[in-house]
Amino acid sequence: MIIRASVDTLLGAPGAPGAPDGELDGGVMIPAETLRRLACDAAVSRIIGKGELIGEITRAARTTPAATRRALAVRDGGCVAEHCRRPPQWTDAHHVKHWIDQGPTTMTNLILLCRPHHRKVHEEGWGLQRLTTGRWALTRPLPRSRSA
Repeated sequence: MIIRASVDTLLGAPGAPGAPDGELDGGVMIPAETLRRLACDAAVSRIIGKGELIGEITRAARTTPAATRRALAVRDGGCVAEHCRRPPQWTDAHHVKHWIDQGPTTMTNLILLCRPHHRKVHEEGWGLQRLTTGRWALTRPLPRSRSA
């Protein structure tokens, strides 16, 4: 899958080029939070071009290595959202502190979330709060105020 977006768009910076969206290969626009969710456990190739392609830099360190993924499956047993019972094979590795915000790809910063819960966190603004049980509660986003 090819998605075009600026680093500023990934960061959610105000006034970012193309903000608030990313663009799929073929011209379909996707919201920045969908872009961040897709990038959560993916390899990213950064291409810098000025007229012609100047260079390509690959930074795949945020991709969860296979051994770490297996350890997460054993530790978490599936989606860690409270009351969710989806198995590990139905989950994505989620960075608690997002990789774009300098979050490391380590066991202490990774949890397994099923696709519906992962989407809620990235695209619907839900928060995560760790429970004493080792599970995570999803916290509702604050209501947006409407302008008159």
